[in-house]
Amino acid sequence: MDDNENSAYHRPVWNDDGRFYYEIIPQAKAKNYVAVCLKPDDKVIPVIFIPGVMGSNLKNGKSKVWQFSFSSLKKWPLANAKKRKGLLDPVTTMVDDSGKILNNDADGKKFPSRRKRGWGSAFYKSYGEALDRLQYLLSDDDILMDNYFRKAQLQTVPVTAIRTTFPRIRGILATDVDHEGAYAVDPVDRSRSVYSDLSDALMFTVRSVVKIVQQVPAP
Repeated sequence: MDDNENSAYHRPVWNDDGRFYYEIIPQAKAKNYVAVCLKPDDKVIPVIFIPGVMGSNLKNGKSKVWQFSFSSLKKWPLANAKKRKGLLDPVTTMVDDSGKILNNDADGKKFPSRRKRGWGSAFYKSYGEALDRLQYLLSDDDILMDNYFRKAQLQTVPVTAIRTTFPRIRGILATDVDHEGAYAVDPVDRSRSVYSDLSDALMFTVRSVVKIVQQVPAP
């Protein structure tokens, strides 16, 4: 890529049909603009997760037989063998897909919701958090793109980024952030709205600027 090129990186955006596209604003040819589009993987390996009977939510009609809920679990400790056999009757018992799901819409438009993919049928106590982690690790193109963007941002901070960030820096300087330990504020508490939408690279810039501003004599 030519050093004189004006480039920007673009993530794929997913539509309702599960297909991706890029949001690119046309530029004048004189600007020598290059849109670098990060492409997702072409091939995927489907993962089908099938829990066992005790790892599945079960119901008998409208009655919850086995699910991670008080109303479901309270009947088991004192149930005798006959009662348990009746509750788990294979003729009337079926899988219940209405169970708790962690981060149901976390995958956006890339996949159908986790509810539609049957995650509600897995017993939450055993698999709820594990399935969420598994999805995150196996569908890792977002992780790879985050790392790619982070690397690009650390290599250079465009003038436009500095211009848009400066008002935010002034806002941070007006807060009670620990200026003396600016370099040591890591990780930053992103729950504070003033930090919430800053990337790691810009957070490093903010901490550095705070340190530099300390050395500027007051007018």
